[in-house]
Amino acid sequence: MTDSEILRLRERIHSLEQELRERDQEVAFLKNELSEVNFRLERLVEQSKYELKLIHKIQNALVPTEYPNISGFEFSTKFVASAIKGGDYFDLFDIPEKMKFGIMMSCSSGYAMSALLMSVLMKYSGYRLTGKSDKAAEIVREIQSELAGQLDDSHEASFFFSLVNRRTYQMDFCALGSVSVFYFDYSSGEIELLKNNPFPLTKKKIDNLECQLISLNPRDRLIICSHGLFEATDLDGKRFTPKELLPALKAVARSPVHDLRNEVLYQVEKFTSGAEVRRDRTVVVMEVKDRVIKLAKG
Repeated sequence: MTDSEILRLRERIHSLEQELRERDQEVAFLKNELSEVNFRLERLVEQSKYELKLIHKIQNALVPTEYPNISGFEFSTKFVASAIKGGDYFDLFDIPEKMKFGIMMSCSSGYAMSALLMSVLMKYSGYRLTGKSDKAAEIVREIQSELAGQLDDSHEASFFFSLVNRRTYQMDFCALGSVSVFYFDYSSGEIELLKNNPFPLTKKKIDNLECQLISLNPRDRLIICSHGLFEATDLDGKRFTPKELLPALKAVARSPVHDLRNEVLYQVEKFTSGAEVRRDRTVVVMEVKDRVIKLAKG
């Protein structure tokens, strides 16, 4: 090898060494940047967890735990909160001057929608309904109209709203989206899944809302289940469905209301093998008691 070739080789080695040092400096800089990004990300995750827990606590505080004592009816309710995805809200309210009471349940797409919806629904718990329409459909439309200006395209909620006449025992109700409502007819022993409007509550105006009117009789039951029960999956990813719940409901349909409520939650737990609750779950069971006829004093 000639002197000129050795010189060129040394220059090449020197150039490669310089390039390697520059690459090392670049890698060190990127590692430092990555470390900083990871630190910020960890802080953001912790902050998000804190905010989620805070929202979760606020929601738990807002969900009613005590309900009015409505003669002629018995209720059993259970709210199972999820730390992952929430948005359930339930309320039961009496309207004494109209001899009616209302039942509402919402299952929102997330906490943001839940907060907006709850802010409106709380206005409709009793006092706002005094002097208002007696039709469930008109009230649902009014709720949607009041919400419309505050919602984004991603906001939606499954929703159940019912007015029950304590004189005639007629129930006027609307069910939207994925709230599942089962009706047990005590005299026939039959239990059925009532029809829903397939669309959820969104910012879009409701044009084709279908509501139903049911005449209730003594010992009849209503079982209302939020969407979270039927988002539960087993270990293979198979989803729990209302149809899979029906046989269990039929087997215990005449049991005390608390036992019936617990059976619903037990069936979900059994199906999922006790997996983590990934979305809020709410179950409401209503039973019509024996009617009491009050005679006027002569």
